[in-house]
Amino acid sequence: LLIWSPKDIKTLIERSWRAGQQVSIHTIGDAAVETAVRAAREVSADGVLGRLNLEHVQVMSPQTVQLMKPFHVTC
Repeated sequence: LLIWSPKDIKTLIERSWRAGQQVSIHTIGDAAVETAVRAAREVSADGVLGRLNLEHVQVMSPQTVQLMKPFHVTC
């Protein structure tokens, strides 16, 4: 169940990283993990970097693992 839009997730990641805070997102399922990682990639493409914690990661696709590689991600 997606509670926040991908745009809102991106906005909150950006605000948090600009404030020097880590971001934790509850992600059960491969679609949830991919949505969070894609939002973080968009933020980092704008030059804002930070740490991303993905909670309850149980399943993710190999493609999502590749998207995660340039980040500081904790699962």
